Amino acid sequence: MLLVRRFVVLSFFMIITSLANAQSVKRRTYYDAEKTVVKEEFYVYDTIRNHLDGPFTSYYLSGKIKSIGDYGFNKATGVWEYFYENGNLKSTGSFMRGKTLGIWEYFYENGNKRSEGILDDGVKGGHWTYFYENGNIKSEGEYFEGEKESSWIYYYEGGGIKAKAEFNNGSGLYKEYYVSGDLKMVGLNHLGKSDSLWTYYYQTGEKMAEGYYDDGIKTGTWKYYYKNGALSAEGGFDKGNTIGNWIYYYESGAKSSEGLKKNGMKDGYWKMFYETGETKGIGDLDEGTGEYKEYYTSGKLKVTGHFKDGQNDGHWTYYDEEGHVEGIADFEKGIGDYEGYYLDGSIKMEGRISNGRRVGEWILYDHDGEIAGKYHPVYREENDVWEHDEDVTPGRKLEYDKPDYKFKNNRSRFFTPVVNEYEGVIIGGNPVFSLFGLLPIGIEYYRQERLGYELEYIHYRKPFYKSHAGIDPGDLYNNGFEVLLKQKFYFPDENYGMFYFGHLVGYKYLKYDALPDTEVGSEVVSADVRNYFYGLIIGDRLTQSPGNAGITLDVYFGFGLGVKDYQKRYSDLVYDRYFNDIHQTNIYVPVFFGINIGYLGFKKYHTTPVPSRK
Repeated sequence: MLLVRRFVVLSFFMIITSLANAQSVKRRTYYDAEKTVVKEEFYVYDTIRNHLDGPFTSYYLSGKIKSIGDYGFNKATGVWEYFYENGNLKSTGSFMRGKTLGIWEYFYENGNKRSEGILDDGVKGGHWTYFYENGNIKSEGEYFEGEKESSWIYYYEGGGIKAKAEFNNGSGLYKEYYVSGDLKMVGLNHLGKSDSLWTYYYQTGEKMAEGYYDDGIKTGTWKYYYKNGALSAEGGFDKGNTIGNWIYYYESGAKSSEGLKKNGMKDGYWKMFYETGETKGIGDLDEGTGEYKEYYTSGKLKVTGHFKDGQNDGHWTYYDEEGHVEGIADFEKGIGDYEGYYLDGSIKMEGRISNGRRVGEWILYDHDGEIAGKYHPVYREENDVWEHDEDVTPGRKLEYDKPDYKFKNNRSRFFTPVVNEYEGVIIGGNPVFSLFGLLPIGIEYYRQERLGYELEYIHYRKPFYKSHAGIDPGDLYNNGFEVLLKQKFYFPDENYGMFYFGHLVGYKYLKYDALPDTEVGSEVVSADVRNYFYGLIIGDRLTQSPGNAGITLDVYFGFGLGVKDYQKRYSDLVYDRYFNDIHQTNIYVPVFFGINIGYLGFKKYHTTPVPSRK
């Protein structure tokens, strides 16, 4: 009822305003002194005090409209529209006597809606909906006098509920979920910021971390846990920075490292331990700056160097267990060039280290100084996988940063299950290939960006859409099938898709038929070809999302090697001429090529705990 009354008042006010416009004078402002680029156009009814009355338009420097609306008695009134410089609508809504009133809509620059809801004098009320830039709903719920109230629901950009909260006067219990629906975190949300105790969980339900927030900033004691429930780390925060004594643990419960932190930096005496209890490293630091030494389990010196503001700095020296210099590096702001040596002092390798990791191209040398190879380090799950057997140990970092909850893994990433990874089935094929005498149909068990097992069946018939009873005498036609069992190893999704490599085993059977011409006979003669083979393939799979259901495109290519069994189903050699185009050797070298369109669905999220690794 209140909105109806305001609408009547607003309509009356607009009528009065339009009548007053007849007495208004048009004015302009400009961006430049020469008055060639218009900034605003408007009307005034009081030329002395320039009180606005009537249509108002503002422009960008480019000349595009920035906003358009009306004034009445020097106050914004009626419907107003605001635009991006590309011409798309930015926001729109109504004013009455200079105050926002009713439903307002906001848009992204691409034209999709950003949010919509009721504004009363700039204060949000009633139901509001927020959107992602792709058009999907981001969150929705109620406001009362500018504060969130009652139930709110938050969504993932790809769909599915991300979080739920129950608010009372802007404060409420917030629960966030994994894509699978398992609880991820829970805590108090106060006026849009985390507050009080918060608890985080692994997808399998075990506690991951817990601690306090104050106005959205970590404060007080925080504890972190391994999946087996053992303590991973514990320490304090002050205004979001780590402070005080911090202790880190191995999954077995043995202490990993311990020391003080100040203003978010390691401070004072830090000590690192091997899991067996021996001292691994010692750092004497002043807010991240100081000397560091690392030792073998035997107690012999392994590394010496200097940290500055938490980064490798200056000259670092690396030793083997017999005390020989194994390598040196000179750092500046965490970046340095490393040289490694053989026992006789000749250069063994060289490359760059950045923040404790080998980066870029590394060169290995033979004893005689000749280049043995050039390599690029590959990092997966925080472990550097060195693509060579050389034992290189440069650039070690102090290992007492906040735990990142990633397990170290000695197994191949392709065979290591990942919590919350998508497991699904891809069904695909390509009817277009029937024009070339074959129809592929495949079903694949897919593990997100990691592994796939595909069974592909290919039906052969040539010609495909013509009855073989009508084939001209002397023409060769065929029927048959091929079965392929593939194992695919996927790499992480990029803009161009998921590259993969793999191998396959297969069996192919084709029956060739021909109707002899009348000079020879009228019986159909046949020959069978059976192929058994193994092959290697590379390919690329494009998906709408590697972790969600949707359309997918698979393109692959490869070669194989196998054996062929060719059998004639006739006795008269005169018929051989019909089958001369068929390769009749015992060796089979297939070429694989496919473009299959499919659908990834039947989704399920892997929730089995990741095995413990050391």
